[in-house]
Amino acid sequence: MYDTSYVGIAEDKILDNRSDVQFCKALQLLKTHKNLEASIYIREGVTSLQKEDSGKGSEIRNKLDSAIVDLLQMAAAARKGTLNEDVFANKYHAAEWMVVHDEIEMWEQMPALDAKTNLHLRKTLHNINYKLISEDAEVKKEGECLLKEGYAFLKSSQVLARDTVISATHREAERIKSFVKKQI
Repeated sequence: MYDTSYVGIAEDKILDNRSDVQFCKALQLLKTHKNLEASIYIREGVTSLQKEDSGKGSEIRNKLDSAIVDLLQMAAAARKGTLNEDVFANKYHAAEWMVVHDEIEMWEQMPALDAKTNLHLRKTLHNINYKLISEDAEVKKEGECLLKEGYAFLKSSQVLARDTVISATHREAERIKSFVKKQI
């Protein structure tokens, strides 16, 4: 969607979205009544989600832990053939946004905006871009605006004074967190 080629240091791999892929596959399997296979993908998705999570203890840590428990219970319900697809989709979707929120919390706690924090923000923005694929038009529009401004912030941060960048970093983090919280 946007050019993410701007880098301050050598590019690491972008945030792994394996859990998203596994949960989407589980949802497809649920729709075709392949419940046992869906259950397996849900469990694998939970394992991947836990690996993607920073585990640093953000303000929504308890919500994510609760969502993981719910997803594991949904894996059991899928195995029995009693899992509602919409309920599952809503739960895993919210959990994925919680992981993005944790990434923002981690970025926000970095000491100063430098090449490393630029890389982390770029990864976070990429992850948000990926999550927008499955959102409705209104959320996509707001998210695309957020991404455009986030990438512009990255580029402008290279030429601003350090004190200006630090205060702008906190404003940017709050703006992104506010958007993500609305999706949880």
